[in-house]
Amino acid sequence: MVDYRSILRLHSQGNSQREIEREVNSSRHTISEVLIQAEAAGITWPLNVVPIEGTISMREHHGLVSRLKAGETT
Repeated sequence: MVDYRSILRLHSQGNSQREIEREVNSSRHTISEVLIQAEAAGITWPLNVVPIEGTISMREHHGLVSRLKAGETT
């Protein structure tokens, strides 16, 4: 499962994608995609939405990516 909160938090702290990859156990491709989609949707750390505790399921991941691609932020 992808830990979106940690990816955004670590990125905001200046960590490289390789450092984030090691920390959250996700591929650089996944991290890059999360950061690109978050930037396109205007999502930054700290989050301006209700935080998601821990990680989310693949189903939730696909839903989030779909919403981000559609330009939705909530």
